[in-house]
Amino acid sequence: MVKNINTIKDELIEKGRLSPQSIQDLKWHLQNDLRPHMAIILATDAHLKELGPLIATKLDDEDDFIREVAVGCLIGRLFLTEYAPKALELAKEDPYENVRGLAISNLGAVIDAVDKELKKEISSYIYEIISNSLYNDFLKECAYHSIVVAMEVPVDKWPKVKKDGDIHKLMDKEILEAFKKKYSIEKQSNK
Repeated sequence: MVKNINTIKDELIEKGRLSPQSIQDLKWHLQNDLRPHMAIILATDAHLKELGPLIATKLDDEDDFIREVAVGCLIGRLFLTEYAPKALELAKEDPYENVRGLAISNLGAVIDAVDKELKKEISSYIYEIISNSLYNDFLKECAYHSIVVAMEVPVDKWPKVKKDGDIHKLMDKEILEAFKKKYSIEKQSNK
């Protein structure tokens, strides 16, 4: 009998790890649950990078919330760079803004661990969002978060985003310039 998600979660909390049987049960949930978001989160909380391929199947899920959780966990928490190209695709093309935003937010966590060509594509896209008036403030905040992470700014130095705040006033121009220099971003889009 397959353990339910709450039982698996309780085991992780109590023991700090999962038994081999619980990992198998978690795999079952990833493959069979109609809404596998808790299984994705548990696999991530347990640092089960080996379950990355199963989580990655959810990057194409019809449910935007499942895609959002999957990209956030794979890229932003497990740092699985092999899914960076798909995360960039979601950042650019997903029909739902929340999925695009989370993908954009997390690309900075893996940018330095991908190949040169992908690094250039990611950095250019992130900077395009920041500097182009076609993108809304939500996506600009997500891109700036990615920049701050990529530039290894300590968490206590991150800008405090306020509801309906002016993102342009929160952005540190020195960090933006350092990002442009680090990733050799030449042109600047119109603001």
